[in-house]
Amino acid sequence: MPYYIARVELRGTPSGTDYDNLHDAMQKAGFLRTITIADKNWHLPAAEYACVDNRVLSAAYMRDELKKIVEAVYVNYLLLVSRTEDVAGLLVPVA
Repeated sequence: MPYYIARVELRGTPSGTDYDNLHDAMQKAGFLRTITIADKNWHLPAAEYACVDNRVLSAAYMRDELKKIVEAVYVNYLLLVSRTEDVAGLLVPVA
């Protein structure tokens, strides 16, 4: 089952409200700020989101979908999306 990892960097001088709105919009789209690896939940680094989707979608397709979501919140941003089957990390566990 593929993981989609997205990094969204808001450029310029975004406010805390801008980030809160981004986090809410990303969560509604199924992208969380945590990831499950080996049956354990971990916090992702700042500005990163993860989604597990049973559909096999390209990273480009997911980028285009997320572009619409991010632009509804903030117009000056950078976006990177990758799709992978294998994830490992040294992260902070979710308490």
